[in-house]
Amino acid sequence: MKPYTDSAQRQAAFSRLYNLGQSFGAVFDLQELIRRIVDAALSLSDANEAVLAIIDPALRDLGLRAVRSDSPTHDYAPLANGDHPLVAAVQKRNTPVELPADRAMLTGANASSLDDRPAIFVPMRRNDGILAVLGVLRPPGADPFPEHVQELLTGLSSYGAIA
Repeated sequence: MKPYTDSAQRQAAFSRLYNLGQSFGAVFDLQELIRRIVDAALSLSDANEAVLAIIDPALRDLGLRAVRSDSPTHDYAPLANGDHPLVAAVQKRNTPVELPADRAMLTGANASSLDDRPAIFVPMRRNDGILAVLGVLRPPGADPFPEHVQELLTGLSSYGAIA
């Protein structure tokens, strides 16, 4: 996804986000909802990997990692607790984390286990805290995500939390 060249492109991207969010309301199966949110994150961000980790203890060990291949399909894999250090960083900070911009703010095991992949991870909030963490990643050495991608993912996570 390239940076917006005009306001019409920006409006089109957010219109697409709105339509995706509206489609979540018709999904009653949690696993299918997680899959749709991950697919939407891949689509909106032009990332090659997306992660959705459920934080809610009542729904423990739910989550999904999707890796985009060269085909329209994705390889899906379950995501276990502690499977990604940026999930823990978002939980601790309760704010989005973007790499490489926020690398200096990360400390300890979180920072030492990260490679040079551009990434954005955002909290999926509900009234009493974080329900899940949604993240997207690009290959090592790739260009960082454009600024608008964090806005799109924050909006997507809000729609996901409502659904």
